[in-house]
Amino acid sequence: MFKLNLKIALRNLWKYKGYTAINIFGLSVGLASCILIFIFVNYELSYDKGYKNVDRIYRVVSTWKYADGNDFYSQGVPRPLAPAMRNDFSQLEKVASIQQAGGIIKVRAQAGKAEIKTAEDVYYAEPSFFEIFDYQWLAGQPNQSLVAPNTVVLSEKTANTYFGDWRKAIGNSINLDNNTDFKITGSLRIIHRTVVSL
Repeated sequence: MFKLNLKIALRNLWKYKGYTAINIFGLSVGLASCILIFIFVNYELSYDKGYKNVDRIYRVVSTWKYADGNDFYSQGVPRPLAPAMRNDFSQLEKVASIQQAGGIIKVRAQAGKAEIKTAEDVYYAEPSFFEIFDYQWLAGQPNQSLVAPNTVVLSEKTANTYFGDWRKAIGNSINLDNNTDFKITGSLRIIHRTVVSL
């Protein structure tokens, strides 16, 4: 019975080639659209899911109203907020502030390499930041790398760019805005970012 139905279906498909092409094209476009929508939605829902305890990590957002009635939202919060939250909300396990800045990073000339000077995004963070977010550390310790002032943790990619190999970066220094030298105390595997002590 199945063979007979299959034979009839194939004959009809062959007999009406125009309708067959339209149906197969429509089915292909529909399947491709469904797959692309699934991939997009899955990607959007996976945002920040790579961290352990992601269901217990929250971000504080500031909001204010302009005179014209428009609301504005920002991830920036007042600097005293983190200590105040630690003091006033005992139910919070860890609190860490992070601040984005930009600047000119200068790396002294290495053996066989010229001085590097480049504009980069820099993130100032408290040491407890690495107790909340679990990164894969290549060198250094999460609870010790940013404890001392003027210390910095580089991503693997940044350390490789500046020093040729992330292993050579540990213990060296970089200069920010021709003002402050930061000692490199750790390296981790993340996107291209620089994190220094707050």
